[in-house]
Amino acid sequence: MFFLALRNVLAYLYLVIGFFLLDNVLSSLIGPIFMSASVGISSLLACIYILFIKKAELDKPTLFFLFALLFYLYGITKAILEYADILGIIISSGIFMSIFIIPYLWLVKDRIKKENFDNLVLFFSVVTALLSYLALIGINFLEFPLRSAFFGPGVQLPNALFYIFCIIYIYCTNTFDKYRILILTFCIPIIIVQGHFSATLALFLAFFLYFIHAQNIIKVIPKFIIAFISFGLFFTLLDNLEAINIVLSQYFPEFSSRGSQNFMRYWLLANESMGYGFIPSNSIILDRIETYSLSRYDSTVGTVDDGYINIALIFGPIIGSVYLTIFLLFLLNINSDNKLDNLLICFLYSFFVVNLTFSAFSFLQGFFVIGLSFLVLNRKKDIEDSS
Repeated sequence: MFFLALRNVLAYLYLVIGFFLLDNVLSSLIGPIFMSASVGISSLLACIYILFIKKAELDKPTLFFLFALLFYLYGITKAILEYADILGIIISSGIFMSIFIIPYLWLVKDRIKKENFDNLVLFFSVVTALLSYLALIGINFLEFPLRSAFFGPGVQLPNALFYIFCIIYIYCTNTFDKYRILILTFCIPIIIVQGHFSATLALFLAFFLYFIHAQNIIKVIPKFIIAFISFGLFFTLLDNLEAINIVLSQYFPEFSSRGSQNFMRYWLLANESMGYGFIPSNSIILDRIETYSLSRYDSTVGTVDDGYINIALIFGPIIGSVYLTIFLLFLLNINSDNKLDNLLICFLYSFFVVNLTFSAFSFLQGFFVIGLSFLVLNRKKDIEDSS
């Protein structure tokens, strides 16, 4: 994958998309950690080659790579201080390691022709919609999980946030003008019948923030004030996760079962304020979690259903708040000057809310979408869409 990442970026992206589409088929064979780690390692090595062999400048993509590397090494170091199983720690870090897909896509943004990227977006959205329709009528080739949705039976998409990204991209870009209405008519109903509340929430928030001109409002507020307030909010959230979940469960059914699922995770958070790093699989902590687990949803340290718990477990409230604040500052420093850019920025802002119900800042599914958004938002002006 490393050589593919260096020599053919487009093929590399299609391979990652293939991981998403075949997730339920491959999970039983190689596991999600292996898939995420393979993307993370190949992206990490490609970034190192581009930055150090090619002697890249200290620009925003380079700074993001250093940011990702710093927090990844923190998770490794924190675990090594407690456990001697270095190989187990590295394997455990595989899920978070996929963060390096973001600086990788930022660094290679100019290697992808716009028409090829358009085709990639079109391919994923149409294929996902088609396979979802077939799954709903009983022809489930790729074993998409079926689950309840807003209006009855639904289907779990392979990467719901990526699907929403594709819908936004198709809606905003002029490339699809001739067939845009037809494509959206075919794809949008899947948003209604898909089972991820987080994806629907992200789409709603993105358009809401866009129509109230949130990007223009944010531009007039000094960034250091936003950073200061954000850090305080993130710390309050990460330091009071159990209490916040109790409050949210009274209004949203999605949170009602979290108390029992996260019982051991809350216990872990109460006993370590600086995080645990990447806990190896043979640790006493994991043995205890498996002993007291009631289902597969609470049998692991991390969870895809709550990104703030993941961040708190790895980094703790203080370091985790720094991590999220720096992430936000990178978003604030991206200039958006057209409809697509502004809507994508609002979409990325929504991730800080979505992170309550989906791990947008600690799993490959979220990192990949953030990386693609950075690719589009920082593309060359001569290939920029005129929307």
